[in-house]
Amino acid sequence: MSKIGFIGTGNMGGALARAAARSGHTLLLTDGLPGKAEALACELGATATTADEIILSADAVLLGVKPQTLPALAEELRGALAARKTPILVISMAAGVSLDVL
Repeated sequence: MSKIGFIGTGNMGGALARAAARSGHTLLLTDGLPGKAEALACELGATATTADEIILSADAVLLGVKPQTLPALAEELRGALAARKTPILVISMAAGVSLDVL
C-alpha cells in the first residue's frame, strides 16, 4: 500500500482521507487548524505530522486547502519538494487554481 499525505483535513480532505484509510493506505495528516489533523488521525489510525514531513516521506500528497491559500502553501513547500530524492505525486483539490499558480 501507499503512504498518502493530506495537507488540509477539512470536508474534502477529511472525506478522501477516510476513503483512503478504508483501502488500507498509510496516512499522514496535517491541517492549519490546531487539533484538526490530530483528531482525524486518532479516528483513522493515521499519523498527524507537518506539511514538510508529508512532502519528504509520502508517495502522494493531496492538497485540501482553500484556493486563496494555495500559492502561499506552495511557496512554503518549495524547500521540502526540492529536498526530495524521489518524485512525488501532488494532487490539488483547489477549484479554479491553474498549474501556473501551483
